[in-house]
Amino acid sequence: RINDDNTLEDSTFENLKTLLDSWKSLETLSINLMDCAGITNTGIELLAEGFKGIGQLRILGLDFSWCKKVNGDVLQPLYEILNQMYCLTNLTFNFALLDEMDDKGVELLAQGLSKMEQLEYLDINFNQCVNISLDGLEHLKNGLLNIESLKKAYFNFSGCPNLENDLKDWKMSIPKFVFIEI
Repeated sequence: RINDDNTLEDSTFENLKTLLDSWKSLETLSINLMDCAGITNTGIELLAEGFKGIGQLRILGLDFSWCKKVNGDVLQPLYEILNQMYCLTNLTFNFALLDEMDDKGVELLAQGLSKMEQLEYLDINFNQCVNISLDGLEHLKNGLLNIESLKKAYFNFSGCPNLENDLKDWKMSIPKFVFIEI
């Protein structure tokens, strides 16, 4: 588990990439980047590059909560690498309090998720991501419908003011294995 002391910067990811490259048989990884003010798209690109060498990874958890410079576009390199993680069965993302997470970010995430053939469990926290609307939810739903192996999905949308009126109808339009916190 990699924890942050709120001083982590992009340069740290070069070392992490080298470390991940040496862990070819790693099966479980949890990275806590909560409140990392120094992370930008360069760091995320290095992190995504590091994942390319881990062919056995089955469980992945990434916490980006409170990372003020992180938005959906910045995370695109990470989403693109998801569909190359063939063994991944469990995935957890924490995007809580990402002011810049928006429908485009959710769309990019859904595109990455839709190609994950082994994924069984998905947990995504969008708590207080105030720029997500019904359009983002529709992209997410379409991505989920392409994951035949998915057995359970959990989403937290509490504190998302643009979704308050739409979540109940959206929940009714997706498979019953999906659990939503409003």
